Amino acid sequence: MKTRSLRRYAGVLAVAAPVAAGAQQAATPELTPVVVTGSLTQQEQKNTLGDVSVIDRATIERAGQSSVAELLQRQPGVEINSNGGQQTATSVFLRGANSNQTLLLIDGRRVNTATLGSGDFQGMPLSNIERIEILRGTASSLYGADAIGGVINIITRQGGGDRPLNIYGNVGYGTHDTSRVSVGLDGASDGWRYALNAGYGHSRGYNATSKTVGGAANWSYNADRDGYEQNDVSGSVGYTWAPGQEIAFDFYHTKLNGQFDAGGGMPPMNEYDDRLRQIINLYTLSSTNQLTDWWRSTVRLSQSNDTQRNLVAPGTYGYPDDGRTRFRTRQEQYTWQNDFQVAANQTITVGYEFLKQRVDGDLYDASAPWPAPATISDYGVDSRITNAFFGEYRARFDRHHLQFNLRSDHNTLYGGKVTGGAEYGYDITRNLRAGIGASTGFRAPTFNDLYWRNDGGTVGNPNLKPESSRNIELSLNYADETTTAGVVAYRNRVKDMIVWADRNDGSYLWSPMNIGRAELRGITLTGSQRFGQTTLRASADFQDPHDRDSGNVLPQRARQIYRASAEQRFGPATAGIEYLWSGSRYNDAANNQELGGYGLVNLTASYEVNKNLTSQLRWNNVFNKDYTLVRGYNTPGSTVFLNLAWRM
Repeated sequence: MKTRSLRRYAGVLAVAAPVAAGAQQAATPELTPVVVTGSLTQQEQKNTLGDVSVIDRATIERAGQSSVAELLQRQPGVEINSNGGQQTATSVFLRGANSNQTLLLIDGRRVNTATLGSGDFQGMPLSNIERIEILRGTASSLYGADAIGGVINIITRQGGGDRPLNIYGNVGYGTHDTSRVSVGLDGASDGWRYALNAGYGHSRGYNATSKTVGGAANWSYNADRDGYEQNDVSGSVGYTWAPGQEIAFDFYHTKLNGQFDAGGGMPPMNEYDDRLRQIINLYTLSSTNQLTDWWRSTVRLSQSNDTQRNLVAPGTYGYPDDGRTRFRTRQEQYTWQNDFQVAANQTITVGYEFLKQRVDGDLYDASAPWPAPATISDYGVDSRITNAFFGEYRARFDRHHLQFNLRSDHNTLYGGKVTGGAEYGYDITRNLRAGIGASTGFRAPTFNDLYWRNDGGTVGNPNLKPESSRNIELSLNYADETTTAGVVAYRNRVKDMIVWADRNDGSYLWSPMNIGRAELRGITLTGSQRFGQTTLRASADFQDPHDRDSGNVLPQRARQIYRASAEQRFGPATAGIEYLWSGSRYNDAANNQELGGYGLVNLTASYEVNKNLTSQLRWNNVFNKDYTLVRGYNTPGSTVFLNLAWRM
């Protein structure tokens, strides 16, 4: 699961996409980035055997982006879709995999919902993020279910080192009356480390829906603006009470109030001010203990809650009469991991993980025979438990690098699943490495898939089994202090895909079935070059994510994507330009609704007023290109955002 060898160039490899890890690595080669997502133990990024990119804090600040989704879109192998703004449903596709086949972690803890199965990227703030690690390729042998396409690990600010108190903040304003304010502090002293961050954001937004679709009236159209209000707070405190012994507590909270267009149908229902409210909480208590010179034990106890409430036009089909719905996922995750340093360059890791998922929701139930009215019900079955055992062997012998992973998951609802991964890297020269990797993965059926109530048109299927995948990839990567270049070729075959289809039993109901097969294959090229104060970056994705039965391209995925950027420093000032070109896509599985390709130009600039104050400017879509990501939904157009960042 992490497949591919980004390692040496890895740190900077990601760079290729006009962004991130690579970029930072190339700009400051004296630093040695450490990553935690490509294996069960942290390691220097240059030694990672997986296809890992890192977007560090410095890159986040230079980018001047206003959302995690925008930042991810600059990375190779990543595509982003949204239904009309930061507050609306946001899909992230890694290497062409479905959004519910990408696992979202916050500080290494699972936060994908158990109802829809995907991660909630909408409304996620950037101010409290220390770095983002992106692992492309099947990773279930590391993280269990839902990592067929890869993993995105959001790592929050946690303090550390031995440094005095730092206080920092940001205040920004831009197009669509968008504003963002944040303040935080971090530091470490006398064995303690600490961090605290809080932020608030607001935007009037823009009209999410377009008036026509394919020349016909769009019944989802609502001419209102769709804005949002978001606030967040996160923190971490840790105490090293003896050498190698630390106990820590982390928390993360974000709240989003947003407007969206639910598509209520004919007026006046489609003119209703549809709203959503989402709250995500995550709490983690951990203890890391160096028990001997060769044995380190880590225990983590975490709990996350994801609650979403929707208010749509009363009478909208599939909703309660008052238009109000609520869905919640609660996850308790307990992990005990043991790392054994069996030799100078050999590590064995074994561990156990307990995961309990509980859901609650308001489901429209029309199963009673006519003329009985529909009722509001819950899932019926509302919890499941997964017990998992995992292991890893990682070694380096001269020019040879090895990593093997094995994991066994047993779930109380869908049974057991064993996944594995093997990776090998060979240092052809000091700066050039070739790699090969193979892995298996799976995606668990969600509670919606299994137990959705009969709403008159669809109903769940409790007999579903998990989706399965087999991934293989080859890589070649080069990196020195000023240059990085890489190529990775991959093929990921997915079977037993869960597809909603007509039951053909005379009920006229659609249910999810394990009837889909897909192949995700492609080649990604990345590179960067630094000339003094100038840095160039580029990447190209050539992918073919298709249905193996029909041959159709999977919806909303382009087959070609190019990214390029240039950044120039002028003393205290920095200027940059970015270009993104995405080929045409289809909005539907039948490939009847084609969405045109598009090219976007973005500009960035920053100026260090003094050592404590920096101004940052970002101009997205300079030429106001009109393009569509999801049929019937608008994109924001040309936008400008100005930010002032200060530090004491």
